[in-house]
Amino acid sequence: MGTKYAATEKENVNYSGSATLQDAKALGEVLKKVGFFDNTKGKDVLLHTDQTGTAISFVVGHGWDDQEIVAWFKQFGEMVAQDLKVTHLKIMLIDDNLNTKKEIPIN
Repeated sequence: MGTKYAATEKENVNYSGSATLQDAKALGEVLKKVGFFDNTKGKDVLLHTDQTGTAISFVVGHGWDDQEIVAWFKQFGEMVAQDLKVTHLKIMLIDDNLNTKKEIPIN
């Protein structure tokens, strides 16, 4: 899962590939700003960057087939791409076993 950055007491950004601690901190701040990280229960988000681009993965249980949830993550991805100046971003919705259930290309 990579290197863990504790964005709050209960929530982490796990980063790998060429993603840096600064990238993880910036993503953690965005997640707090939009209310996804609210320090109420444990959550982990995965951040991976390589030569093909950046992927941010969220464990969503069964939400990958809910159009409202997918729309929220697409909007979130567009904001993150702009805020963090990321190109070739994918939002990955994954299950509890880290299997990709839905991939949302952003740019």
